[in-house]
Amino acid sequence: MDDVFTKRVRTAAVAGWWTVLILWVLMLISWAFFEVIMAVRPGWLLVWLGGGDLDWLTVQKWWLTLFGVFKLCALMVLTTAVWLSLWGCRLKRCE
Repeated sequence: MDDVFTKRVRTAAVAGWWTVLILWVLMLISWAFFEVIMAVRPGWLLVWLGGGDLDWLTVQKWWLTLFGVFKLCALMVLTTAVWLSLWGCRLKRCE
């Protein structure tokens, strides 16, 4: 295989792993923020999110739903990084 192509695949794999690391750090920070907010339950947050009939159960449900979507996106990036890593290793062996 072309050496330039192999290097690009391996570089993409490294970038994917860095992206996974950054996503997991952001996930940990957002989870800690969620825990703090759910423990304190400041009134200004309900007003900031729209006020009205909004209650903490709804905020918690939406936050957890969005967090689950974020985790699924992170899993997709993780799967892509693993695939690129394995592909890069196989391309290197074929040379």
